[in-house]
Amino acid sequence: MSVRLDFASISKIILDNRKSDGLSYMAYYEKLFSYALSQEDMELSAPEPTQVGRIIKGERSVHKDVVFLYGTPQGGEGLKSGILEVLSEVSDTAYVREQLEKTIRLDSSMSKEKKIASQSKCFC
Repeated sequence: MSVRLDFASISKIILDNRKSDGLSYMAYYEKLFSYALSQEDMELSAPEPTQVGRIIKGERSVHKDVVFLYGTPQGGEGLKSGILEVLSEVSDTAYVREQLEKTIRLDSSMSKEKKIASQSKCFC
């Protein structure tokens, strides 16, 4: 089985390790993408809960405007903030980080340079 670093695999690692009173799919999505959802000029709103479930499972893509925004320097900082907030909701942050790093290492579709850049962006 091929390991890929994608939104569904990241979400599974995080949500499988949430605290017992932890995040719902909707709360996870809203915390992770709070920066994008707060941008008034984008007019984005969180999808319906059933759609959020499909996005988290990889059956549907994250809105293209969100992806584009998080590719900018300001958006990257917003995403980092969202990641840190979500990681505060897991029971063992060190384990989750290890699993995410392992996923990056095992993704054969990424170059070494991209793997290094991904780790430095996500694991501050």
